Formats: sequence, C-alpha cells, structure tokens
Amino acid sequence: MDTATTTAAVIEDGTGTFQVEHIDPAQAVVGINVRAEARLSPGFVASIRERGVLVPVVGHRDEQGRFVVLYGQRRILAAVETGRTSVPAYVIDCPEDVDRIIDQMAENDHREGINTADRIGGMKQLAAFGLTAAQIKRRTARPRDEVDAALTVARSELAEKAAQRWDFLTLDQAATLAEFDNDPEAAKALTVAAREGHGFEHAAQQLRDTRDDDAARAAVAEKLTETAASRPITAASPIPLRGRLALTLVMMEDAAEAIRALSSTRYSRTSASRSSARTVPRALSVARK
Repeated sequence: MDTATTTAAVIEDGTGTFQVEHIDPAQAVVGINVRAEARLSPGFVASIRERGVLVPVVGHRDEQGRFVVLYGQRRILAAVETGRTSVPAYVIDCPEDVDRIIDQMAENDHREGINTADRIGGMKQLAAFGLTAAQIKRRTARPRDEVDAALTVARSELAEKAAQRWDFLTLDQAATLAEFDNDPEAAKALTVAAREGHGFEHAAQQLRDTRDDDAARAAVAEKLTETAASRPITAASPIPLRGRLALTLVMMEDAAEAIRALSSTRYSRTSASRSSARTVPRALSVARK
C-alpha cells in the first residue's frame, strides 16, 4: 500500500538522490532495528503530541510499496500513539544489511543533548517572548518544576553565570544557587559541594539555617532598639526607680520572647541539617583557596 500523502521533492545530496514525502505513520512498517525495544518516554510522546515529528524519519519502499522505517522508529510509534496522520519522511534506496546496522548504531551514538545552561537559556528566551511558565510547560512538554527552576536561575545573574561556567551543576543545584544571589561566599561553598559530588543538600540547608538565624537576630536587635527608643531615659527627665525597674522588666520580657523564638527555630531543625554543620565551613575553606 502506498502510504505517501504528498511527494514534496527529489533531492540530490552528493551521495545519491532521495525523495521527501509526508507519510501516514499508521500505515508505515517498522523495519528491523538494532534497538531491541523502542522506549517511548512520557515526555517524548508529549512532545510529539504538541509539536509533531520535527525531524523526518528515513526509510525505503518495499515490493508492495509500503514505507519501511529504517531510522526513526520511536518517532513513528509516538506519532501513531498521539494520532498524528502525517509525518515527514526521506525515502531512500534499500540499504544492505551491514550498512543498515552501522547507520542505525551511528544515528543513536552520535547525539548530544542540550546541557543545563542551554535549557536555561531556552526557557529564558521563551519567557522573554511573553510565555508564562504554564505555557512553556505545555508547549515544550517539560515538567513544571523544571520550567520553574530554569526561570528561577534565569532571574539570577550569579546562578546563570555559574550554570554556564560549571557543567557539573544540575538545574536544581543552579536554582539553589539563585537563593544566595547576594551571598557570593555561600554560592562558592555550594559550587564546591556540587563539584565534589556529595553534601550539596546538607550544605544548602545549613546555609539557609544560618541565614534564617541571622535574620532572626537582626529582628531581635531591631525590636529591642525600638523598645529602648520608645522609652528614653535622660538626665533632664529622670525616671523613678520603680519606673526604671518596670522598663527593665519590659525589655527583659521582649528579649526573652525573642530568645525563645530563636531557640524554637534552632531546635526544630532536622537531624540531617544539624549533621551537616561541618560541611559549609569545609566547603568555604576550599572555596577561598
């Protein structure tokens, strides 16, 4: 059965001629392939559903005129699964089996996926064109948490430059660096942990805990300063002893309340974050070398 719906062109590429057609994937025959199992990931299927088959499949016509797929079986099967009725295809002469096997292995061996920095850059460009995170998720068929992480990194100059420079950083690790956009020393410590391949999450949690403690202490200091400022004691208007004692008690109560809040925060840490207390100092010492 002839599965071509449109013959687009006959092309000469220096090695021979081939036709460019649009075929019905449901009528195509998946030929013998070195890939024993065509593994269709949910993300791949979602991409075909949303964008269609972008790279033409390659095959030949058999004696019955059927299109036999040589390269691109996953694309054909995903197109069938998603209800696509037409995919682009290159129609070539039937190769010898040895050539087919070599080419099928080469087609899969020499592929390079995009890296973390490339993905961040792509998401950043889509956002610049006005797409929301939800629209990017739908149109790229990528997980929402991945989209959110990439856009978080894109908003941080420090994290984006780190992802471009250090290819060992994962997208999640780069997003964590963005949390410390104003703390280069913390970012260096986290980068060291990521490079060493262990202790990154513990180091990040320890740095968050330290940051939260510092913020809580600053809030205590501000509150005590406000309390003192609202009850000034001057030589021109001395406060009686009883009044001074009352003021002292009020300030002590404020301090005690703040200390209790700090203690509650400190001792509610998980045992995992407490055990990581040694990670950050060590990473900081390495980062400063």
